[in-house]
Amino acid sequence: MDNPNGYLWHALYTAAVLETDTARMPKRIEEALNAIKDRRSWAEISDVECAEMEATCVRLATLRAERIGPELKYGVVYPACGSDSGGKTVAN
Repeated sequence: MDNPNGYLWHALYTAAVLETDTARMPKRIEEALNAIKDRRSWAEISDVECAEMEATCVRLATLRAERIGPELKYGVVYPACGSDSGGKTVAN
């Protein structure tokens, strides 16, 4: 799988987007979200990568809502870079 920036979260995001089996898609989305969370926990993140990860989380929430249906009543929480709150909520 082509992974231009070399980060696992990007490869897992690509796998989620390219997944055609609706039954497998929730797992792919969760794997990508967890990889983003893991990436945030162990390294300094550039502003560019931070913005890319946040946009990816929004796209994953949209993918989930459009292809699977709303799974969470209150939206999906994704990691926010440089935030004291630890995350933002995106409504499904």
